[in-house]
Amino acid sequence: MPPPPKSTFSEINRIFWRIVLFAIVAAAIVMMMGFVLKPVFPTGLPFGREGQTLFLLVVALALGIAHLVAAFWEKSGDWAILGLAPEGWQPRGLMLAVGGGLLLSLVAGGVLTILGMAGFASLPGGSVISFAGNALIVAGLATLAEGLAFRGYLFGLVDRRWGAWVAVAVSTVLFALVHTWSGAPSPVNIFAALALGFALGAIRARTGGLAAPWLAHAAFSWTQLGLLHSWVAGIEMEVPPEYALTLAEPAFLSGRGWGIEGGLIAGLLFVGIGFLLMRRVPLKPAPPARL
Repeated sequence: MPPPPKSTFSEINRIFWRIVLFAIVAAAIVMMMGFVLKPVFPTGLPFGREGQTLFLLVVALALGIAHLVAAFWEKSGDWAILGLAPEGWQPRGLMLAVGGGLLLSLVAGGVLTILGMAGFASLPGGSVISFAGNALIVAGLATLAEGLAFRGYLFGLVDRRWGAWVAVAVSTVLFALVHTWSGAPSPVNIFAALALGFALGAIRARTGGLAAPWLAHAAFSWTQLGLLHSWVAGIEMEVPPEYALTLAEPAFLSGRGWGIEGGLIAGLLFVGIGFLLMRRVPLKPAPPARL
């Protein structure tokens, strides 16, 4: 098999502008939805706690439609580059993704509890089931939007030309930048965001689709929110009922102020899972299809 041709400026430029076009389409759809909803929300789409679900739904829909639009400027029937090919929907892989996300969150929380860096606090009563349902909707939409943004078409474009390792690296960096853009993240928070992005990208590389990393991420986030009642950075929820997992010092280990996923313990787990999944992925990509 001949080695893949060297990258040229023209090829890099072509891929860059395809990504830009994809982002423009998604942004245009968000703005159109905002215009349609303007009579209901005259000051613009809300994105705080009260309007969080609607905002996430609009963004996820816009990114999903942008993926369908991108299919028109790619080869006919080429769903793999979008992360929507049949191989990415294998039931076994999807079940492992959900189970892995749940287990990882419970393991990280359990380790912190055993080490005395987390504990459950009693809170006023309420509907645990209702709160868990709301958490499932919010976590599902938030992680779906992130999956479409970082592990869908963008991932496929880079993977098709430079291979899965480069695609994982690019998606990981962009994922971490978005997650640490606001606020004042610590170096450990940044490391943990990179580690989570790496693990999710590795799932995308191994399964060939964006469904498994989305479900793994959704299960991980929901377990923190809906089961452990722990804080997750970037997601605003009402006060949880009956109990909550509170994180203690040292913050760099527990993720206090950020969430379990922002601590060193969770970050190391993510890195281990990422390398475990990527160990069989070749460093050198196969000869790419003509873009």
